[in-house]
Amino acid sequence: MTVALGEGKDVQAAGKLEEGMEAGVPYREIEAWLKRGRSRGGSCLPPQQQEEGLTRKLETFVKENAEPSTSSNYKSEEEDDLGPLMELVGSVIDDHDLMSSALTCLKILSRKQRNRRAIVLTGFKHLASCADFVRNVPTLAAECANVLLNFCYERQNVGLFLSCGGVKVLETYLESEDRGVQANAAGALQSVSYHEEGRKELLASEGLLPRIVNLLASQEPKVRARAVGALHNLSSEPGTIRIIRNESGIEQLVELLRDENGAVAGSAAGALQNVSREVASRNIIRESAAVEHLADLLCSQHVQCQVCAAGALMNILGPEISSHTHSKPRRAFSKLISQCLTLGIIYNSILDPDSTVGREVV
Repeated sequence: MTVALGEGKDVQAAGKLEEGMEAGVPYREIEAWLKRGRSRGGSCLPPQQQEEGLTRKLETFVKENAEPSTSSNYKSEEEDDLGPLMELVGSVIDDHDLMSSALTCLKILSRKQRNRRAIVLTGFKHLASCADFVRNVPTLAAECANVLLNFCYERQNVGLFLSCGGVKVLETYLESEDRGVQANAAGALQSVSYHEEGRKELLASEGLLPRIVNLLASQEPKVRARAVGALHNLSSEPGTIRIIRNESGIEQLVELLRDENGAVAGSAAGALQNVSREVASRNIIRESAAVEHLADLLCSQHVQCQVCAAGALMNILGPEISSHTHSKPRRAFSKLISQCLTLGIIYNSILDPDSTVGREVV
């Protein structure tokens, strides 16, 4: 049987670019400001009277670089020294405006691959300290989770993050009543769970998977999308299937097959493809409306959705046709599903000939 793994990662962007901004503030000015503060007092935090000036610089940088398409920093291939800014967010800062601006600045800087790959263990220790400190302030916790999401886009960073107690941090964030914190924490889990090392570590936490399953029923679309994306990745590990079944996750996934967001429906189909490797789960899926919904998704305008639906149908119905994978009836069924998938793609190309497929870069 086939196993599906979703891309499950997207580097987060901030809000829209605002008009009427101050004169340009490149990051190197912020970096120099922080280094001057560190040289004077042994800390990256400048004297109290200079905090407002630093906040203004950070806010201006954020406004100018909020949109990747117009961000001069994002377009630059130059690597930024994030050390001083990491140290700043790792400090105990009671000024929420300064912390918010610093975290958003760090989120913007972490879009660049060069910057993400340059982070070291000390940087993650600062982030872990920050995540714990802001856990009861929803706006700051949500932004901190976005920063973690971005850095964990890189496989090499996942182990560093986990070594700093990352699982416990995200587990705590999932328990938040704030939907923004839930969504961004699930997004960070989506990034971490894309990598095998991350999945193994996440699954060692006994209560994490049930919490993710519970979020599938959220009224907030972004929470559902991130949670089902993380579950899609995690369900590729055989040890998760029984837990998902026992937590009524299969029923939730079947319901999400009808979600108007193609990415959500595709992740739900991918997760069902994975859990259908277990006989008990496969029986539950067959007794539901899943097969009908999956057949409809073969004509979806979302290619990942079509592919995952095809894989799920082959896993769910294939064993009923024949217990032998390479038998003539199984091969005929696979060919039928492939033809339906091809027809769906052709049908959508006729409806929208200018459509393109691929992961969005933000």
